[in-house]
Amino acid sequence: MQLLTFSLINYLACSAGFQKEGSEVNLQPTTEPTSEPTSSPTSEPSSSPTTEPTTEPSEECPDNEEESSITPLSDCTYTPNPTGTPFSATIEWGMSHELIDPATGDLVSAYSFADESEMTGTFQAPVVGNLTDDNEDGFINDKDIPDIALVMGNEFGEDSGVIRLISGRGDVIHDTIGWSSFNNTSYAPAIFAGLATGDIDGDGKYEIVTMVTESDLTTCHPAAYEITSNRTLTLQAVSEETLWCNVINNSHHAAHVPSLGDIDNDGNIEVLFGDSIYEGDNLNLRFAGGSGAGWNNSWFEYPNGYWNSGYHSFMYDVDGDGNTLELVSGKTIYNNDGSVYCELDTDNDGYPAIANITSNTGPEIVLTANQHVSIYSSVEVGGVCAEIDTISNSPYEDSNLSSILELEHPDCDLSRRSFGGPPTIADFDGDGSAEIGVSGACWYTIYKHTSSSGLFRYAMAQTRDWSSASTGSTVFDFDGDDRAEIVFADEDALYVWGFDETQSNPWEKLVPYLVDENHKSWTIHEYPTVADVDGDGKAEIIVLNSPRPDFMDEYGLYVLGAADDNWVSARSWWNQHAYYVTNIEDDGTISVSSPNYAPFNSDNLNSFRQQAPGSFGEKAAPNLFLEGSEPCQIECGDFEVQLQIGNEGEFITTSAGLYLSLYGISGSTSTLIDTLEVPFDIYPSTLSQGLTFTVSNWSQYDTIEAIIDDPQMAPDSWGFAKECDENDNKYVIFLQDLCE
Repeated sequence: MQLLTFSLINYLACSAGFQKEGSEVNLQPTTEPTSEPTSSPTSEPSSSPTTEPTTEPSEECPDNEEESSITPLSDCTYTPNPTGTPFSATIEWGMSHELIDPATGDLVSAYSFADESEMTGTFQAPVVGNLTDDNEDGFINDKDIPDIALVMGNEFGEDSGVIRLISGRGDVIHDTIGWSSFNNTSYAPAIFAGLATGDIDGDGKYEIVTMVTESDLTTCHPAAYEITSNRTLTLQAVSEETLWCNVINNSHHAAHVPSLGDIDNDGNIEVLFGDSIYEGDNLNLRFAGGSGAGWNNSWFEYPNGYWNSGYHSFMYDVDGDGNTLELVSGKTIYNNDGSVYCELDTDNDGYPAIANITSNTGPEIVLTANQHVSIYSSVEVGGVCAEIDTISNSPYEDSNLSSILELEHPDCDLSRRSFGGPPTIADFDGDGSAEIGVSGACWYTIYKHTSSSGLFRYAMAQTRDWSSASTGSTVFDFDGDDRAEIVFADEDALYVWGFDETQSNPWEKLVPYLVDENHKSWTIHEYPTVADVDGDGKAEIIVLNSPRPDFMDEYGLYVLGAADDNWVSARSWWNQHAYYVTNIEDDGTISVSSPNYAPFNSDNLNSFRQQAPGSFGEKAAPNLFLEGSEPCQIECGDFEVQLQIGNEGEFITTSAGLYLSLYGISGSTSTLIDTLEVPFDIYPSTLSQGLTFTVSNWSQYDTIEAIIDDPQMAPDSWGFAKECDENDNKYVIFLQDLCE
């Protein structure tokens, strides 16, 4: 193995196996590469770039080049793995208990929070978006790194919590805020409260809306925290109105979740909790509806709902007029002035969702959390929106299934089988129609509706959620095959399920593409969240943890990405629990959002709690290539060559850690000289800063080839980054005119 040295502009190499000497770094690998092709044949691609040979040693070699912009390719896409291929996920970063990487088996060390160190459990979904001006150019946009905000707390300590604002790259916590004062009263986030984010007061800065508690832990209010220009959190507004939150014995707060929208199309954002609308700029109450509120609360009284339940209402253009939004608040839909648009034909309140499920006029309302899964028309007749169909969420009440399921899932806790979490709607089987996904204590179930069969159990997967039986789920088409995969986490693991149409039994139709047992939770209404959290354009999964009596040491959050780079692009926004894509624009604008199905939306997403790919294209890819300088010799012997890595992709970043290798070519034999991990990201439409290599003992070779994203260092033939062209990653260095 020969010695290779390289120097970097504006980079200090401190990695294991690298020893810095002066302005250069001597690179000697601590271990041999896993696959060293000492005698493999090679063919020189006719399109490989080449260097012009030099004839005389130089007095001085040129300085390294700076990063610069290049023209991107007009259409750069890749093809994901075939449908049904198991997912290979890796932990991109973690702020949690010790983890085991599901792809490599490597340990990820436990994380300790410096501020509010006991506040480590998470019980509600996070929000994601470009919330801070990271590059300090005076604007908050997609040139900044997305951020994650979430409530964390200590369920076994106290019922207040903290909000943490975390960079989506996991390298910094911008701020943590717990108890703080507003108008001489102390408030803290309620431990089980959910979040929504947006610029609710129109000042160009984002706010985080949640429920706060006073110091007595029994009085709760809507509140807003502003993200300041220096990326800190400050309590900006607390409503004078109270929210019911004291469940039992001054503890265990309700799990209310806000949502945002411009309900009356006046350019100002409103905040919704349950059946009540608050002004965005000061949280003054505009109206309270007085009927349905989007929840079902009970102390585990079968068949009623979950004791720690909370509001899950949202604003939506139900009638499709494009002028105003309606409030979908459980069993009641309200107009923008607080009057009743219609009452659903039921006495049960519950968690709503909306999409175009049948061929009837208008979208349908789905209602869960009350033991049943029900579909209602959105067309008002005499003040009522009629029921289309309903089914029990407990499969054990189905005489055709109960005896079989007791054998399939014999350890199910039947006492908590029925409640049902907030529903998810998507096309799970790729047939062009929407299905409904709902959790329970022992089964996650997909329900399908047809005109001939009505509402029925279509597909099922075993779960364990005996603590709440009302967790949520999210959906994303990770491989771009027009079939949405389910992302769900119960008490024991994170799951990604795909649909298998070849199976006939419902309990066999959901196939686990990924099972990650790093996750543990005592569950309320949280779910794993899919978004581009680090700004590379690709989808990641945010996984949340909380301690429970038999897993007291599990906590925090971590982020999973595709180990094989096979997941498609994703939006960088997920701004509220009741997310439906069109509720927030790519630039963070919230307005009178259109329904997300055709003809109102050209993408015809027709979903609820499903993430969308990036607007630039789901299969967008990078394309890497190398540019090099002429070989430079100060005197005969060793030579230097400077290499720059280009990314001709227009939207996708390749992450640091790709391998850049040099091979000596002698006839048909290729010999690895050395390899290094590129220490920086390669951004779209960018030619990287220069890397200068000093090569000795080169005279035994005919040429030297440099290869970026070397497939010999990766588990797959295409390397680590899936590109639109895998055949242009080589750069040939000619040696015949160098002097020995």
